Amino acid sequence: MDRISTTAVCISGFLIFTTIQAQDFADTEGDKMLGRITFPIYAPELSRWVTLVVLPAWSVFLCWFWEIGRMLSVGYIILGTVTGLRYFFLRTST
Repeated sequence: MDRISTTAVCISGFLIFTTIQAQDFADTEGDKMLGRITFPIYAPELSRWVTLVVLPAWSVFLCWFWEIGRMLSVGYIILGTVTGLRYFFLRTST
């Protein structure tokens, strides 16, 4: 792999590692019944705060790193922020 491919794979790995807990919010009740210990079960408030901070932070970093331009950056940062806010405030199961 060249440098750009290696960088993309590393960034993707770190991004997944820092946001993977988001998939666990929707089914905390089912996970509890099965005896699973996920980040949202172990630390419910902290996991929401982490998600709220990490999603916009990744949006800012990726826009800066890949130099995608001001207009696209604003859109991506808004999407990351709105998504983080949704994970923080919407706490009921669907």
